[in-house]
Amino acid sequence: MQTHFYDVAVMQVCEEARCPNVDDCWGGGKNEVATATIMILGDMCTRGCMFCSVKTSRSPPAPDSNEPVNTAMAVTDWGLDYVVLTSVDRDGSLLFYV
Repeated sequence: MQTHFYDVAVMQVCEEARCPNVDDCWGGGKNEVATATIMILGDMCTRGCMFCSVKTSRSPPAPDSNEPVNTAMAVTDWGLDYVVLTSVDRDGSLLFYV
């Protein structure tokens, strides 16, 4: 399933944060449940949590204006059982969620 993730320009927290459970989520298959966690607002966080491997920047670039469409395409095309949406932290930037 991982090859499908690269067909659409979205970030997956599984890779960005180096999640150790990635194979459990992406497993899928006939009798398995396939899950992906899409990380919105880019791949740079304004915080630097010690437990997380997501890149950090005090002034990250603006979010990709095509991200909503790319996310919708990914959710539609990947054929997953579950999709989880999460985001990087953008301190002081609530307008991205409006």
